[in-house]
Amino acid sequence: MKQHVMHIIVIVFALILTACGQGMNSGNSRWASTALDSGQGVGDNNTPSGPDSVGGGATVDTIDYEAVQAKALEDVAAAAAAAEQAAQEAEKALNKISLGSSGVSFGPSGGIDQQLIVDQLVKKVLDKVLEGLQKIPSKFDMIRGKLADAMSKLDISSPLHQRGIAALMRVMEKVDKVESRYKDILSLLADKVDFIGNKLDLLAAAVPFPVNILVQMELSSVKAVLAEFKNSVKSL
Repeated sequence: MKQHVMHIIVIVFALILTACGQGMNSGNSRWASTALDSGQGVGDNNTPSGPDSVGGGATVDTIDYEAVQAKALEDVAAAAAAAEQAAQEAEKALNKISLGSSGVSFGPSGGIDQQLIVDQLVKKVLDKVLEGLQKIPSKFDMIRGKLADAMSKLDISSPLHQRGIAALMRVMEKVDKVESRYKDILSLLADKVDFIGNKLDLLAAAVPFPVNILVQMELSSVKAVLAEFKNSVKSL
């Protein structure tokens, strides 16, 4: 991910130098300003594709940035949906944890037929939920990688390619915003774990002696599982 960031910084810096220096150099690219004005030589959508000439007669492969942009936006939407789904599954699992006079239970019915291994049941479900949450960051990194690769194939001295780079940079900003929202969701999820733990403590406090001894033992095991889950969520 650091390589993607450094590459993007280089591209942005080069764009600034180009804009503040000699301006758009129409002699070094067939995507010159005249082509932009007339609409000739750039395809129906004025989208750079195929080999583009640069100084000295050399060529550099270019890409259809609009297609890359559209696919990236689609991937961002899918990643955002996956993040929301994973968070909902996590919250649903946490809400299944309850406590009564017979001890800690897990499940919508509050059944206690497996009370002795309730901490293992909670861990099994939360581990599965965590797997879903852990897949999300890699989705953002994959999108950034594709965008960085696409921008590396565009010629920053070309006016049309500068438009493409700017468009892809806007998608990159959208990725950042969605990822920031995902981190906010994780923070709320960690708070939810604390809320569940506090609620269980209050319920346990209402259990009379001597039944509360067993309840506290079970609760301690479950809260250890919750603490592990919370730490894993905060590390994402």
